[in-house]
Amino acid sequence: MRNTLNARRARLRRALRRHANGVLVVLTAAGCAPLPPPSTLPAADAEPAAAPMVVTALAPAPPPPPYADVVQCDARVDADLLFGRGHELFQERMPASLTKASRCLTLAASKGDDQALCYLAALHSDPRGIDPDPVKAVRYLRQGSLTGNPCTEFGLANAYITGAGVSRNTRQAQTWMLRSAQHGYAAAQYMLGTQAEARRDPITAWAWLAIATEYGHPQAGVRQQAVDGALTARQRTQAQARATQLRATLMPVPEARAARTRREVLEFVGYVDRFFPELYAGMGERQRYARTASWIARAGNQGIVAEADVAAYLTIIGFLDEDAVRGNGRYPEIDRILGNVGMPMSDRLKLAAERAQALQETAR
Repeated sequence: MRNTLNARRARLRRALRRHANGVLVVLTAAGCAPLPPPSTLPAADAEPAAAPMVVTALAPAPPPPPYADVVQCDARVDADLLFGRGHELFQERMPASLTKASRCLTLAASKGDDQALCYLAALHSDPRGIDPDPVKAVRYLRQGSLTGNPCTEFGLANAYITGAGVSRNTRQAQTWMLRSAQHGYAAAQYMLGTQAEARRDPITAWAWLAIATEYGHPQAGVRQQAVDGALTARQRTQAQARATQLRATLMPVPEARAARTRREVLEFVGYVDRFFPELYAGMGERQRYARTASWIARAGNQGIVAEADVAAYLTIIGFLDEDAVRGNGRYPEIDRILGNVGMPMSDRLKLAAERAQALQETAR
């Protein structure tokens, strides 16, 4: 019995610690790409990670089998699970995990998931990754760019900037960066803004930074304000007109937001599948997506949007059930914790997740 409790406690540690400590690969502001290695794809600004969760009362538990050794990735697995499992393995940054991630993501790409190609490019462009090969990374980026995937377009632009896997080509870099920006990728929009700022074109810089802010880049607004402070009234009017012109060429914000949400859902499908697979019992791909999307939407309606907080929210559901986050009185202790407005939301969610595990153990 003691070993069972320890194993469940270890499960909570694993489920939350990697989010709280920032082990998750940070997404770009567009919400659908892994942070590229600095050798090839410059990292986009990201929100700071939440503080680590400290669980001092939990007893030591025997280490679980490595996820890479037990997770299934073959052609019989649905595309959403292949991508989600590949994403989970990608976070671990261990040789065995990255090797297995490559298999999962390759199969996901073969089933039509072009976002998997961006991760595969990152796997092969990092000298610390598996089979470092910038030429192979560029092949994945080109393959994804054929379908208009903005993450791979952004990566291809940066490959032309750095000369990793291709010859440096400023014109090609600008072409692919612009395509990525037009497809709603906030990291590319932000890059175009900073490039314009560097070449002392404050009007274009202001326009792209304003757009990047609208599309969700976390640092673009601050940068735009800095540029704005140096503009004359006439230049500001010109910058606003320039932004209006550019917006007419871009994927609308709602469509870009929907694409970002889809990637977030699929990433959390991998999280739930790893730690709480029973929540998907008997479900197919569409059902898993719909269920996970509903959880994330409900969390968002409560102001829960940070990755670590959403992970904790899903953890509460995983240990108990959906009633635990509905505040319907079935779990009064959880209701009290989540309703404590005097405590930061992140702290409430972490504490509630810990208590959810304890309640599950008591029930059994």
